[in-house]
Amino acid sequence: MAKKQSIIARLRKRWLVQRLMDLRLTVSGLLLLMVLTAWGTLFQKTHGLWAVLERFFYSWFVTVDAFPVAPGGRLLLWIMFANLLAATIFRLRYKLLNIGQILIHWGLLVMLVGSFVTYHYAVESTVPLHEGEATNLSQDYRAWELSVWEAQAGNSQQVYAFDATMLERDIPLEIPELGVVVTAKAYHENTRPAPAGTIHAQNSVGEQQTLMAVEGAKDPQRNLPGGLFRVVAGDQQADVILFGADTAPIEVTFGGKKISFQLRHRRYVLPFVISLTDFVKKEHPGTSMPSSYESTVELRYGEIDRPVRIFMNNPLRHRNFTFYQASFANTEMGEQSVFAVVENVGRLLPYISSGIVFAGLLVHFLVMFAMRRDPKVKRKMEA
Repeated sequence: MAKKQSIIARLRKRWLVQRLMDLRLTVSGLLLLMVLTAWGTLFQKTHGLWAVLERFFYSWFVTVDAFPVAPGGRLLLWIMFANLLAATIFRLRYKLLNIGQILIHWGLLVMLVGSFVTYHYAVESTVPLHEGEATNLSQDYRAWELSVWEAQAGNSQQVYAFDATMLERDIPLEIPELGVVVTAKAYHENTRPAPAGTIHAQNSVGEQQTLMAVEGAKDPQRNLPGGLFRVVAGDQQADVILFGADTAPIEVTFGGKKISFQLRHRRYVLPFVISLTDFVKKEHPGTSMPSSYESTVELRYGEIDRPVRIFMNNPLRHRNFTFYQASFANTEMGEQSVFAVVENVGRLLPYISSGIVFAGLLVHFLVMFAMRRDPKVKRKMEA
C-alpha cells in the first residue's frame, strides 16, 4: 500500500511553488537589486536622496515618462521574500545535517520582516532644544497639521490638531470645545510669499498677506504649506491666512476668548520628558567649522531621572525610541541642539536576525568540519 504523501510533499510538486523556490529567481532578484542600487546612486547626484527613495526603492515599478521600465525595490523585496519563504518551507530538508542552513534561511526571513515593520511602522521625527529647555513632544520632518488652541497663561495648553491631508476645500472642521468651526477656503502643500499670488485676503486679524502656490519639492521636507481659512464662532467670523514658515501663531478674539491658529509640523507625544542640560560644540583651530558637538540630556519618566550624553555613534536608546545627535542651529535664543528621533517597534529584529544568521553559519561550519574529520558523524546526521 502506497504511503500517503504529506501536504508539504504534495505542494512541492505544484508549478507555482516550484517557480517560487527556483534558485534562478534568487539570482535574478539579487542582480536586479544590484542594478537598481547602482542606477539609484547615479540618479541621486542630480535629484537628491528623497527622489531616489520614492522612485527606485519605495515604488513597485521604476517609471520613465510614466511608463514602467523595471521592477522597483518594493516589488523586488516581496519577490525575494516569497522566494526565500518557499525555499525555506519546501526545498530545505529538515534534518540535523541541515540545521545550519535552516537557521540561516530563517534568520534572513526575520531580517526581511524587520525591514517591512520598519518601513510601515517606524516614525521619524526631530526634537530641537535650547539649554534648560524640556519637552515631551517631537515634530515630523515632512507631515504638517493645522493646530488650534485657546491662548492662556501658563505652559499647559489643550491643542486640537488636524492632519494637513484633511484640509480639503470647503470641508468644515468643528471644535466644539472651543466653539469654533474652521473651513479651508484655499490650501496648497507648497507656497511662498508673493506680491500677487493665489492666496490673498485682507486678514481680519492682521495686515494684508499674499501667498503663491508653487510646485511641490522633490523632497517633501522642503515644502511650506499655506492657506486661507475661515473661522466661524456663533455669529462672528474671521479670515486667517496661515503660512508654514511663520513661527508665531495667529490669534483671533471671539467674545473675549483668544484662539490661536498655526500651520506647523505634525507633533507626536513622547511617553517621557527630555531636557537639554548642556550642549558643547568644538571647532577646528582657527576656523568656525565644528569638529564635534554633543549634548547632555536628562530623561524623566515616572520617578526616574536618567542623565545621558548623546554624540556621534552614541545615541540615546529608551524602549522603542532612539535619539541621535543630528545637528545644531544658531537662533535668537542661542545655540540649539537638534536630535533625530526614531520610534521603531521592530528595532530589535535586525539584531535578532543577525544573531540567527551568525549562529547558522557557525553551526554549518562546525557540522561540515565534523563530517570531514569523521565519516561516522555524517552517517549519524543523515539518518
